[in-house]
Amino acid sequence: MAQNDSFDSDDEKPLDPAVERVQRKLRRLLMGSSLIMLLGFVAVMGALYYRITQTSESNDADRAEISTALPDVAASLALPSDLGVLIDVSLSRGQLVASFENGPDSYTVLVINRADGSIAERFEMTRTAN
Repeated sequence: MAQNDSFDSDDEKPLDPAVERVQRKLRRLLMGSSLIMLLGFVAVMGALYYRITQTSESNDADRAEISTALPDVAASLALPSDLGVLIDVSLSRGQLVASFENGPDSYTVLVINRADGSIAERFEMTRTAN
């Protein structure tokens, strides 16, 4: 207890020159590491800001490109009258592929050019019993 009382007193002894050099060295080390940490924090915040602003601008550019690239109605198609119920339509390699069910075991598949709306190929399929 007596040692704690002497430690808190205002009469501090001057530091040894070797201890004082170590203390200065530690202060410089602390200042240097704090500066590096601050620079790292600023760099991370700058990178986040850059990513946020670049993402929103590129999304806006993509949306504008898509909206100008796709018209409301690309083409009107005149399909043959002998086709049944439309089952499926898909886009493959710039062509529309439309499947129709003509009856319980009869199907027609049309491959349509997207550029001009003409029928490129027509496939008739029937299901046979094994």
